Amino acid sequence: MLWTDIDAIAIELLEAHPEVNPLAVNFVDLRNWVMAWPGFDDDPARCGEKILEAIQGAWIEELEELYFFLGARLRESARLLKPHDDGPD
Repeated sequence: MLWTDIDAIAIELLEAHPEVNPLAVNFVDLRNWVMAWPGFDDDPARCGEKILEAIQGAWIEELEELYFFLGARLRESARLLKPHDDGPD
């Protein structure tokens, strides 16, 4: 994985740190987390603030998509569990 694999990095971050708010992560920690992955193989010097901002933005987008998906699933489950009115008795 390279610094330019922004979307793949975002997905890895979401899976590795599901409890973390991406907006609360400083760029030093973000950079260190990415560089520590076994599949990461890029020059640390190629990473700058713009790359880290892009990774953070993609991570936020992935998280929003997950929340949207889970919200839709919860609404559907609630609809299925809701008692149905079969009309007048």
